[in-house]
Amino acid sequence: MHNHVIAGDFGYLPTYSDEEGYTYGSEALEGLKEYVNTIVDSTEGPEQSNQYDTIEKYWLATGVVESIGTDGCQQTIQAVFDRSLASIDYAEITVCYEDCKAS
Repeated sequence: MHNHVIAGDFGYLPTYSDEEGYTYGSEALEGLKEYVNTIVDSTEGPEQSNQYDTIEKYWLATGVVESIGTDGCQQTIQAVFDRSLASIDYAEITVCYEDCKAS
């Protein structure tokens, strides 16, 4: 079992999926944050990320991210984008049970 970061439009196959996957959830979370940051950085206005307690609050403040999905606790597993700004609907961490992870 491992994790992947995927992104795309709801109802369609993902347009982005990381190549190798992540063994640990914490690595996948960092991969998700990096991906979302690239989307936010390419579309954001004058907001500064260091003004906010968490990166998720920054994403929401920019308006590029409309909502944050969690695993039922505090762990971020999904970002839902404003499609008019980001050109995609979501980015998320998925659990993969297949043997597709490169060693």
